[in-house]
Amino acid sequence: MINDVSTKEEVLKAIKADPWMFIYASKDLQNDPEVAIEAFKGAGILLQYAAETLKSDAVVVLAAVQQNGLALQYADKTLKENESIVRAAVQQNGLALQYADKTFKENESIVRDAVQQDGLALQYADKTFKENESIVRAAVLQNGFALQYAHERFKEDRDIVLAAVEQNGAFIRLLNRKFHDDREVVLTAAKTFSEAPRFATSQLRENRQFQLEAAKINSGVTKHLSHQRILESLLKVHALVNSLKEPAKSSATKLVDQLENYFTHITDNALNATLNEILNATVLLLDRNIWAPSNQEDFIELTIKLLRNSSPELQSVGRAMMDLLTLNNNPEAISKHIWALEFVADELKKDKDFIISVVQLNGFALQFADIELKNNSEVVLAAVGNNGEALQFAGEDPKNDYQVVLAAVSQNGEALRYANKAFKNNREILLAAMKSNPNSISDVGFFPTKYYAYFSELNAKVEELDKPRKNELYQFLEHVEELFKSPDSELEQLAGALSSVSELLGKEPGKQLTLQQISSIQKLLRNPSLEMKSLGHFVLKLIVPVIDKEAIEQHGWLLEFADHELKKDREVVLAAVQQDGLALRFAELELKKDREIALAAVKQKGAAVFQTDQSLQPFLDSYLLFRAKKDELKDAKALEHANSLLSQVEEFFKDGSVGLDQLKRVLDKTHAFMSNKPSEQQTKDYTSFIQSSLKSPSKGLQILGKLMMALAVALAGASIVLGATGVGVVPAVGTGLLAVGLFGAGAALATKQSKEAKENNELINTFTPKS
Repeated sequence: MINDVSTKEEVLKAIKADPWMFIYASKDLQNDPEVAIEAFKGAGILLQYAAETLKSDAVVVLAAVQQNGLALQYADKTLKENESIVRAAVQQNGLALQYADKTFKENESIVRDAVQQDGLALQYADKTFKENESIVRAAVLQNGFALQYAHERFKEDRDIVLAAVEQNGAFIRLLNRKFHDDREVVLTAAKTFSEAPRFATSQLRENRQFQLEAAKINSGVTKHLSHQRILESLLKVHALVNSLKEPAKSSATKLVDQLENYFTHITDNALNATLNEILNATVLLLDRNIWAPSNQEDFIELTIKLLRNSSPELQSVGRAMMDLLTLNNNPEAISKHIWALEFVADELKKDKDFIISVVQLNGFALQFADIELKNNSEVVLAAVGNNGEALQFAGEDPKNDYQVVLAAVSQNGEALRYANKAFKNNREILLAAMKSNPNSISDVGFFPTKYYAYFSELNAKVEELDKPRKNELYQFLEHVEELFKSPDSELEQLAGALSSVSELLGKEPGKQLTLQQISSIQKLLRNPSLEMKSLGHFVLKLIVPVIDKEAIEQHGWLLEFADHELKKDREVVLAAVQQDGLALRFAELELKKDREIALAAVKQKGAAVFQTDQSLQPFLDSYLLFRAKKDELKDAKALEHANSLLSQVEEFFKDGSVGLDQLKRVLDKTHAFMSNKPSEQQTKDYTSFIQSSLKSPSKGLQILGKLMMALAVALAGASIVLGATGVGVVPAVGTGLLAVGLFGAGAALATKQSKEAKENNELINTFTPKS
């Protein structure tokens, strides 16, 4: 806040933020031109507080009137006679003309600037300008109410009056009464003044065409018109139509035109209720999803009512409503509203191409076709292709036409009831009917019960499947159908195949099958009958669409039916036997010799040993015996050491670093030692074998010797280690730790007792489970 002791700098700063701070400055600073100009640039009207010397200063006053023209009233008289000052003032605010010297009120250029800024400035101009059409027009174009200050002749000038109400419709209140009956003047006023119709003559105001035009110009006028409700509904329909897309928009626009035409031509107000009903139905339809059947029900009911009305005007409205729904007899739209065919011209009902285009989309539309077209096989074929039950509307000739009936039952088996009786015993037609609707042939006695039951069950399951499997099942059913058509086909055999498929269909692709299900597929595929084998392949495709590596990983048995290239692929065969060891039977001979594959097969299924190469079988027999005995162990530590030994044997078997005979002896000796409670002699024998392994030049046998020693300790105690190592004195410590220490001692005694101790201990620790 500043006061009379504030410095000039403080005052200038304050004025920039708030020009009105000028009045709190000291008198000296208020008289300072720089301070005054800064203040007047923000609030010119502050000129009234300036010293007289400043009011006569042209620079100061110019700054003030440029910000607020009305500040001219506080300028010195001499400046009110200054053209530059006055022009600046009226250009900022035309009403400043009232404070200018009289000479400027007679100056056309100054007056024009004033009325162009504010038309009401005309009241301060010399009377000669109030009679000047150019000046008056400029004034009313800026403010319609300026016309009240013009010469009387302009108040009667229709062109000037239109310009005035165009600018401000409210000026209609001051117009001569004759203009209140002028449709254009009132409608022009209504653009900006919603109450304009109130000032129209009663005759004009009650004119329906006038009311419609006024409502379209300004929706706010409807509350001042007698048909407010109808007009508001028409406006809403207009807005909804504009939001539609083609072709619906064009059809809806024609309906609006009909509604407006009906409104403007009504002479009996009692008919307003009907129009309101139509408008309400139209608004409800357009305001929601126009194509939703549930939204169309009331509209359709009213449309049919109007189409059957005796009034030509209402029939025209009804036809426009029908055209909206049918998009002007568009076949696709007609197909959704076949009732409309009742009201189309007879020429359309006889138009073959038109009727075909409709019945292709809605077969039941056939009922409205001309009688000649109902007996036309081409037309009926198009109808039953869409809905088989449309056969009921066909003439007698199509009902006796084999191709027509076959097409009908293929689309819907229920159509069989409308066909000639002779077709009800035709096997191909029955199959077609059953495929489309299993229940349609339930009363046909000759059809085998089992076949029908399984076929029906499979048909019911089709829709539950994903698209690829659905297509495969369709192919299977088609294959069964072809077999059924053959006079040599055995229906019981076909029924069995259908039963198998029905059972297997419950399995999702990629899921494991039961042994029974696998057996069912294999029986079909190995059947000597080419037909049944063919069915087997269809079944397999339903369960496993493509036999590739991924499928074989899930179902190893599929290797039997895989391509030759897959059977030669080591990676594929390994994956197969890991899932089903017996799949080795179908591998190439060379791969049966592959140790990793053979071992994987036997590990998955012991019986796979008979499918391995004979050179590997003796070892694998010993491997299986050892593994079985190992699994009987109760002691956790013994089981841990047995697993370690077996794992190392597997690795040496796969890489071939230890001979098969040697590996077999390790397994056999250990198996014998594990089979009974070892006697002193058995212990000595096993100790001797371990000792020979530890002293073997083969690093692999040394490792196996240490692992056998660990297992022996866990099974028989430390005494066996004493025998194997020759150590005479052993501390009484835990068995596991004792084994590690004795292994170290045994390995050290077998070589050098100190020099190689560290190396052997590391080797032992690598292959010995920790206690």
